[in-house]
Amino acid sequence: MFSLFQARPVTTAKTLALRHDHPDLPWPVIFKKLRRARQLTLRLDSKKQEIVLSMPMRVGKREAIAFLESQRDWLDRQLTKAPQPFILQIGETIPLLGRDRLIRHALGNGRGVHVAMHDDELVVTGNPDRVPRALYRFIKDLAEKHITTLSVQKAALIQRPINSLTLRDTSTRWGSCTSEGDLSFCWRLILAPAEVVDYVVGHEVAHLVHMHHKPTFWQLCRELTPYTTMGKNWLKQHGETLRVVLPAKV
Repeated sequence: MFSLFQARPVTTAKTLALRHDHPDLPWPVIFKKLRRARQLTLRLDSKKQEIVLSMPMRVGKREAIAFLESQRDWLDRQLTKAPQPFILQIGETIPLLGRDRLIRHALGNGRGVHVAMHDDELVVTGNPDRVPRALYRFIKDLAEKHITTLSVQKAALIQRPINSLTLRDTSTRWGSCTSEGDLSFCWRLILAPAEVVDYVVGHEVAHLVHMHHKPTFWQLCRELTPYTTMGKNWLKQHGETLRVVLPAKV
């Protein structure tokens, strides 16, 4: 039996959150006790792929679980409509820089697992059981190379140095820039069209000059990338689809 108080809590001044991996749900359930909550509420966080159940501090585990089960019809409908991540396994298709590429396995003569990207395929040789993780590393490396090259090129146009550049798996920002010239990007951008990546890189490089979003910033941003409007709109509409997962039992 699941106990709301068996999981290790993460506490703040206003929140106590507990994670529960429900056996019948594809996403974990995050139970949040909120001091200001007046009733039980349920929502889906597509960015984090979590089901969030918020409740008043006085509510106990039985009532919380009963409420969750009472909302299963609504929850199942919402999960059906939620964006599904791309699965890194043989036979699946994954977009890279706006082009769908079929993951295909081929026999190889060498040792280890090797990935080669072609126009419409990602061809992987080696042990099939090691394909998912090899693909994961390949895609992250591809993102680092592409985004780094693009950032250096755009920074050179405005003659501003980049202090450091890192790639992370962020959930709220596609990119960021500090006043010290440190750039950071979400590596999952590589799943978006090339024009969208160009916009995000141009946006953050423009912050090397302007640490704000005033008209002077947007003017420089448009000079660095012709895809400003397109990139912003695409991410608003499709940003939640840029997710990959390893198949189960990998």
